[in-house]
Amino acid sequence: MLVAGCASEAELVPVTPPREEPAAKIPQPTAPAAAPAPPVRPAVTPEPTRSAASQALSQHYARLQSDLVTQGLLRGDGGGPDTPFTDTMLARNFIRIALFDEYVPMAKPCAPRRR
Repeated sequence: MLVAGCASEAELVPVTPPREEPAAKIPQPTAPAAAPAPPVRPAVTPEPTRSAASQALSQHYARLQSDLVTQGLLRGDGGGPDTPFTDTMLARNFIRIALFDEYVPMAKPCAPRRR
């Protein structure tokens, strides 16, 4: 019996079974090379030596900060509703005021003003 769409017996070609080929040798993974050991670092990094002038300035500004906070003249918080400006706004205004006569603000970076 023939099914519609199938070839007749005359057109069939015998199929030979596939030959058995020797199995390919799969390379065995080798142990990965050991990573180099990280450099040994001391447990505690020594503080850099500061000059006498640096130490004096640190003490001066620490006292100044303490005095201003005590007098209520220096804020310790991040601002509030009475500080509606950002660091970018402060920098832009500083440049506009301090460098008004010397530089053109539209050039990037600032270019000297032509006279």
